[in-house]
Amino acid sequence: MRVGPCLREGNWIYSINMCPRVRVQGERWRKEILWLMHKAVKMIKRKYKVYRKYRDSKHPACIRADKQAHREIRRAKYNFERKLAENFKRDTKSFYAYVKSKAKAKINVGPLVNKDGEVISLAKDISEEFNKSFISVFTNEGNESIPEAKWMYKGPTDEQLCDLEITEEQVLSELERLKDDKAAGADDLCA
Repeated sequence: MRVGPCLREGNWIYSINMCPRVRVQGERWRKEILWLMHKAVKMIKRKYKVYRKYRDSKHPACIRADKQAHREIRRAKYNFERKLAENFKRDTKSFYAYVKSKAKAKINVGPLVNKDGEVISLAKDISEEFNKSFISVFTNEGNESIPEAKWMYKGPTDEQLCDLEITEEQVLSELERLKDDKAAGADDLCA
């Protein structure tokens, strides 16, 4: 097992708090740390290379390489978060995914109590209870007792809006304005 330089020197707390876990051999690290850019990875590699040369974390070259790597890591993270904030209106999914990944607490549906007073904790039973509740709220009431709507317009009859012309261009322009990163509604169109 290959041990990093901070662990060999006994300074493992500093290593865990300040250095992100980076696997230099493969490209899997890129999926773990979204904000880590090429220049920051290059500086981290350089830091390890300098340490391997001097084998002393107190050496001025090691200290300088460490500071440069940390400065580049902070800069990469700052730039990533700034770009997320700038593109918030166009790409809300990425922004909220990043914010959710930084959350300290994960939100889970806890145990429920049904109508009989029993505590439900199994996932299957919880989903069945939610389905029962959903079905009871959204039922088809039938068409026989629909009340007549009241006439709300109180102006002269010649100013009533009777004919409405909608062109194909108007419809297409409204459809193009729809945001494709939003959830689709009952009509399968995004909001």
